[in-house]
Amino acid sequence: MDYLTQQNRRGEGQEFPEQQVITAEDVFAIPPGGQCIASSEHCAHQVFAMDKHLGMQCHVEMTAELIRSWCDDWHKEVASLAARTASVQTPEEMQRDVDSRVEALNRVAERLYDRWIEGLAR
Repeated sequence: MDYLTQQNRRGEGQEFPEQQVITAEDVFAIPPGGQCIASSEHCAHQVFAMDKHLGMQCHVEMTAELIRSWCDDWHKEVASLAARTASVQTPEEMQRDVDSRVEALNRVAERLYDRWIEGLAR
């Protein structure tokens, strides 16, 4: 069993609030031997671990600048998709309090990557 899975079983798994993680509408199945370590209301398999591998259906690496750029460059497409799909935020929702939300997301990313890196050494 890998380190991320051990952390999750002890109740230390990551929690990804929907408003802090940019997700896609895509759905995937966890491969045999993998274990879900994070989920959200709209994505049952947000992050999974399998041995020393980490699979994510989210963007924990986001910065406020990237979010603003996405919203500027893709405003019409994102707004249209958000109108049809509950899991997609509007550009206005994504940018609301973006700096503090990105700070929180970056802390999640740091913990996630730190635990993953610790598992690589085993």
